[in-house]
Amino acid sequence: METFGSRVREARKKMKMSQVALASAVGMSQGNLSDIENGHVPTSTYTPSIAAVLGVNALWLAEGRGPKHPNGPALPEPSNVSAGVALSNDERALLSAYRLLPSVDQAELRRIADEKAQRTRDLLSDPRVHELLREIEQRKK
Repeated sequence: METFGSRVREARKKMKMSQVALASAVGMSQGNLSDIENGHVPTSTYTPSIAAVLGVNALWLAEGRGPKHPNGPALPEPSNVSAGVALSNDERALLSAYRLLPSVDQAELRRIADEKAQRTRDLLSDPRVHELLREIEQRKK
């Protein structure tokens, strides 16, 4: 019989995460996560956070109802990420949380990220910044 704990274990293994990594990502102890996976804890206040990190639907995780993935296909496996660079746990958590948001909130987050990225690009292209960085490096020596 499929349980909350078995669904957590299944989703965690699919993401190739250890219990320690998942527990750390959601702010719980590894022992608590182990108790969940072993069926000693039938539900958890951490369920929404666990679902977000693992990129699964919280209702599916908690009760086995509804679609497994909230918005489309599962997150890519770390080995299938473009350019061969695996996502960090923080990046996976951010992407999972993003996928839980309504499209209007996703658009707002993309706008904010684009603005911040442009500011960073502008800063990095400023020759004065490069000169300051060279000075800092020389002072360290």
